[in-house]
Amino acid sequence: MAGTLVKAKSSAMELPALFAPDKNAAKRFIEFFTANIRNPNTRRAYARAAVQFALWCEQNDLRELADIEPMHVAAYIEVLQTRLAAPSVKQHLAAVRMLFDWLVVGQVVAVNPASPVRGPKYSVKKGKLHEKGGKRHEMPCHHNLDAYLHAYIDAVGIAGNPKNILFPTALGRTGLLSNRTMAQPDAYRMIGRRALEAGIATKIGNHSFLGAQRAQCGSGQKPACNDRDFASDHVREPQ
Repeated sequence: MAGTLVKAKSSAMELPALFAPDKNAAKRFIEFFTANIRNPNTRRAYARAAVQFALWCEQNDLRELADIEPMHVAAYIEVLQTRLAAPSVKQHLAAVRMLFDWLVVGQVVAVNPASPVRGPKYSVKKGKLHEKGGKRHEMPCHHNLDAYLHAYIDAVGIAGNPKNILFPTALGRTGLLSNRTMAQPDAYRMIGRRALEAGIATKIGNHSFLGAQRAQCGSGQKPACNDRDFASDHVREPQ
């Protein structure tokens, strides 16, 4: 069953009617995918998730954004779990949650109905870690990390061959990946570029985030990101 689509006045693009009740909402919906998400693979995956969610809402007579409540999003996630693997379900939930966050900031909706909804439990009890000096040990792996890695591997297209490089470097600004492993300086430069884009002038690296998390936990404060809202607030498209 096809969902209702409406044509945006500012372009030839057809949008789900649920997310385009007026010009402002339609513009905000388009900007979520064009201005907020830079990676084309993530953009396509999140767009599919948004369209499927809109279709499900229409089939269940939810035609206004203001009518959607957490119980509706939870019911949708239950339906997804009958046909998709847990990492895919978590990606769908992350897409819906981030989209509604964007709409809340744009004052299209007052609250995010997906915010309190938890995804399916999915965890890998242990992961192997190589440290400096060749040491190897196993450590617990957060289920969100496992889900994000699977989403990244699928988006980059390196699944199926265990010899593929997990984090290859990019070939300049071509959008293509090389066959060279990303080294520590490459990761440091990438974080520096992202920091500048976010308006952070201070020199930071991977350990800056680790130190901030330790300081927050040591002070007795609740960590800034938990397993429920990590995807909506902190996930970024893989590069």
